Amino acid sequence: MFDFWFWPRFPIFSQMLSNVQSPTSNVPRPMSPVQSSQTLPIFNFLKCPLNYLGHAYLTRNHPEFMAGNMAGDFYKGKIEKFSELPPEVQKGIRLHRFIDETTDGSEEMKQATRLFQLEGIRRVGSVAGDILLDHFISKNWSDYSAVEYQTFIAFIYEHTEYHREHLSPQFFFMYQRLKRYDWFNYYPSFEGISEILRQFSKRLSFENDLAQSAGVYRFRSKEFDSLFSSFLGNISAKCENFILDNLKSSS
Repeated sequence: MFDFWFWPRFPIFSQMLSNVQSPTSNVPRPMSPVQSSQTLPIFNFLKCPLNYLGHAYLTRNHPEFMAGNMAGDFYKGKIEKFSELPPEVQKGIRLHRFIDETTDGSEEMKQATRLFQLEGIRRVGSVAGDILLDHFISKNWSDYSAVEYQTFIAFIYEHTEYHREHLSPQFFFMYQRLKRYDWFNYYPSFEGISEILRQFSKRLSFENDLAQSAGVYRFRSKEFDSLFSSFLGNISAKCENFILDNLKSSS
């Protein structure tokens, strides 16, 4: 779902390793989100952070799980393999996986994919839905949180970095780019999300219509927004129950 869902589904992302800069290489100064006519530098890095906002939002009331939830895609296999991690990080990884599984089975997200497909966005309809869901959350942020958007971004950074020494170096290599290039601030505007979709479309190894999905979303925004709103309400409740029943109860 919000995490790097297209990594396992689209093998091209394993090939992006060859384009990743070394952690010791010089990194250019960040670009402003308004410079949408230029290539976004973030797409040069492994695991483009196209979906972390939703994961972070669903952890907002339980910041002790933020780091594991944000880094969850970097831990594959049984959770017992990572027993050296602090318990709250392990629980964050479990939450991350629960969010993914719940999203994959969501009827609202399946309907959103079908809407894209009806408009000709066929092979990447689910990808478009997940990316534009984060756009929906950010552009309607005040409807979902009393905390200012910029304050919440700082909150994400604070609680992710709290466990820095315990998390995968590969995750923090990506995370440093996410933060330096101010990625979260591309999401709220239509121009920013359009550029994200356009640049990401170019990185896929097959012909696709991902760049056109922003226009489809705008054309049918009432339908998409209704589905996204319903989905967020449902998954928020499910996540809270999962946390209380499976994570807090096992503290």
